[in-house]
Amino acid sequence: KQSQKINEDAKINAALGFNFDDTKVSVYIAQCRAEAATYLSEFSTGVHGDKVMEKYEEFMKKLNEAGMNKIIEEKQRQLDEWLKNKK
Repeated sequence: KQSQKINEDAKINAALGFNFDDTKVSVYIAQCRAEAATYLSEFSTGVHGDKVMEKYEEFMKKLNEAGMNKIIEEKQRQLDEWLKNKK
């Protein structure tokens, strides 16, 4: 009964069914993945100790330089368009 109630009360994500076309930003995605591969393996091992926040800030800077915001903007543009046409 509890599971049924939870399922009945659940809100459906408005983006359900949306598929992102990464064609326009595939170069930026590749660049961000390369940066992530480098930094995330370092973070998972804890090699930075007390300097982890410095490295995190460096990582975020590298992601920005690699085009992370362009990926986000393109995905948001597509989602907005999809939602507009969904109605």
